[in-house]
Amino acid sequence: MIFAAAPSTPLYVAAAVYGSLSFTIYSLSAAHTNDFADPDELIQVASALLVAYGVGAISGPVVAAFMMGQIGAHGLFGLSALIATALGGYALHRSRTRSTKPVEDKAPFVPKPGTQYTSEQIYGAALEQREQEIHETRVEVMKDPDLGEAER
Repeated sequence: MIFAAAPSTPLYVAAAVYGSLSFTIYSLSAAHTNDFADPDELIQVASALLVAYGVGAISGPVVAAFMMGQIGAHGLFGLSALIATALGGYALHRSRTRSTKPVEDKAPFVPKPGTQYTSEQIYGAALEQREQEIHETRVEVMKDPDLGEAER
């Protein structure tokens, strides 16, 4: 049996910290890369990032399995620590050798919904807008009785 003892709170805390730090790497890398990319090359940059992510997603489990076969279960965590250290070292090196991009040269952040709207939401919004227009028309007619006579 691999897990003889019940997991403890420190294990859950460590897993949460690890996940919160490691699962943001692609998003931060994409944002940083897009900040420095030329606007004409954004599609090529996104393609290169996806290819790099795909190579890592394919080769990562193979290398991790090899490490676990050589060292044992600790090989997975050792490999993860090695990769995180290498990535951190590279980021530190790049931050010292490359100047930051001026804020005025960066494009503004535009928040967008994470999911598409359902047809029910679109219909509900259109219905609500139509009801608001009808209400505003009635208020105008009530304010100006002559307007109501002209429309009849």
